[in-house]
Formats: sequence, structure tokens, C-alpha cells
Amino acid sequence: MADLTPELIGKKLAKTIFLEDGRALLRAGVVLTHSYIQELRNRGYTYIYVENELAPDVVVEDAINEETRVRTSKMLKKVVTQSLNNKQMNFEPVEQAIDLIIEELQGNSSTVYNLSTIRNVDNYTYEHSVNVAVLSIILGSAVHMPYRDLKIMGTGAILHDLGKAFIPEVITKPARLTPEEIEVMKTHTWLGFNTLRNSSEISLISAHVALQHHEKLDGSGYPRGLRGNEILDHAKVVAVGDIYDAVSTDRVYRPRLHPNEVSELMMGMGGTHLEIDLVQRLFRHVAIYPTGSILLLDTGEIGVVVEQNRDVKDPTIRVVTDSQQQLIPPYQFRLASDPRTVKRILNDYPPRVVEQIRRRGDST
Repeated sequence: MADLTPELIGKKLAKTIFLEDGRALLRAGVVLTHSYIQELRNRGYTYIYVENELAPDVVVEDAINEETRVRTSKMLKKVVTQSLNNKQMNFEPVEQAIDLIIEELQGNSSTVYNLSTIRNVDNYTYEHSVNVAVLSIILGSAVHMPYRDLKIMGTGAILHDLGKAFIPEVITKPARLTPEEIEVMKTHTWLGFNTLRNSSEISLISAHVALQHHEKLDGSGYPRGLRGNEILDHAKVVAVGDIYDAVSTDRVYRPRLHPNEVSELMMGMGGTHLEIDLVQRLFRHVAIYPTGSILLLDTGEIGVVVEQNRDVKDPTIRVVTDSQQQLIPPYQFRLASDPRTVKRILNDYPPRVVEQIRRRGDST
């Protein structure tokens, strides 16, 4: 994953970028130009996936099909827009989308998932909702929820922020909210609940997920200040997915966190805001060091995550530099069986490594 800056000119796109209708805007393998980067920025993208020059064979697989994500986001936008225009919602496409997401996740042979969606800031609310549904279904499956409950919870998850559509002037503000605006924003839980509970197509449990997803175990959440077992289990699961995706995304007032940083943050919330067992279970199935990540090891060496294994703490890492960050013939090791540890995830290779890659390219 790389921030969409002019430094990407000349690099190859690693993941196809799709339009809302499922057509490809730019296909994987295209060489990025200034005009491509500018067009993507104009369309609201802030980062993309580019081919790693030192690990070009690495393929980043998402938990679900990228086309499924894009089409589901478009469908959700249409459903919400219709509800605002004529006060009548057709939820059948929503439930069909949840069926498809469950089917894709259950058909995925992975036990550790990469979440590699490409974000468009203009569609943040809808893409966030789809991601929360995916995360919630992964976690619900991990705690052995039966299919019926997965579908009810998944429906509530993808519609958990429905109420935000009724307060767009607050939700789309490109800056931190004032205390008064925060209070208005908090009403989205009731607005979504009241819309969903009046639909004969939607389970009342799904409606309560929209109402309760900001409640916290210690009673400090909203809108009702529920505690512990007063909160529905379905809502507890969605709350974990909601926080994970929210802090993993760039916002105008803070940069996104890397998955290992998200893990540390959410573990700290266990027992007070979130069920610690749910947080622990999530991070047994969502990659802490996603495939394709560039890692700085405690030795000073740099490696690339090339594969996930059954344990999130045991990815396969390809070492590409020595401790002085000089390029070396690459070799691989499994993290859990090696004394080396990860110091941090890098957004890109350091300048000295970038220069070596450039010189090597010039000589070939």
C-alpha cells in the first residue's frame, strides 16, 4: 500500500481499481503516470497498491473479491439514497449482498485474512460499512455463530451507520467536529434504529445492532450507556469491526494506523470498551503484518511479508537488505521460529534502498 504521491510515477499498479459499476478504471500492471495519479486523486483516492520492486511476485489477496466490495458499496449507496428520497427502503439487495459476503468468506481457504481494500474518500461511509460487515462476519464465524445469526448480524453491520445519511452536514465535514456537532453525530444510532425497526424485512436484532454499536462494556458508550451483558452479542461483535476499520483509515484529523498498531490499541480497549475475547479472536484471523508489508526488523534488516501462515504471528518474511540496509540476495524465514522481531511497518523503502533499486534498474 502506498500513498498517492508523485513518487509513484513509473511504478506498476499491483491491484486493479474498479469503478462503482464494476468496470476497471486502471488494471493491475499499468505503469503509473502523472495524469493517472492526478485522475485518481481527483476521484477521491488517497492510496493504492503498487508492485514491490524487490518482491514483484507477491500477490495481495483480499478477504473477499474486490469487485464484490465495489458493487456492494454502490448498492448500499443506492439503497440509502432511495430511502432519503422516497422514505421507502428495499432491503432485499442488502441481504443478497450479505449472503454473497458470507459465501465468499466461507469459501476462502485462508485462516488469516488480508484486508486490502482501496479507499475512496468520497465513498467513505459506504466502504466503511462494507468493511465492518466483512470484519464482523469473520469474527462471528470465529466464535461459531450459526448462519442465521451471521446473516442477521451482517445485515446490522452493513447498515450500522444508516442514520448518518440523515445528518450529512455533520458527517461530511472535512475537519474535527465541535462538541455540539459531536452530539448531533451521536444521534445517528437512533436515526438508523428507528428506520430499520419500522421495516418488516429487517430483523429487530439487526436494528438493535445499529442502535448499540457504540455502547461500551463499562457503560461509557452511547446512546443509552448500556453495560456488559445489557449489550447484544451481535452488537459487541460489530463494535469490534467498527473500531478496527475506523482507525485503519485515513481521516482529516489523523493518519491511519497499521494493523499491528490497531492490534495494540484495541487490546488496550479490552475489558472496558470491548470484549477482550472478541478482540483476541479477531487478531487470530486478521493479519497483523499484511502480505506485501515492508518491515524494519530489530536488526536493521528490511523484509517483505510474502505469505500468511496459520498463525498471525508467523508470516513468511523475505529479507532483502542487510543490517546496513544494503541490498542482498533475498532469503526467507518464518517470524515465529526466528529470534528477530519486527520493529515497525514502513510505508516505503528508506531513501538509501530506493536509490539502490533505481541504480540497479538503470544498469539492466
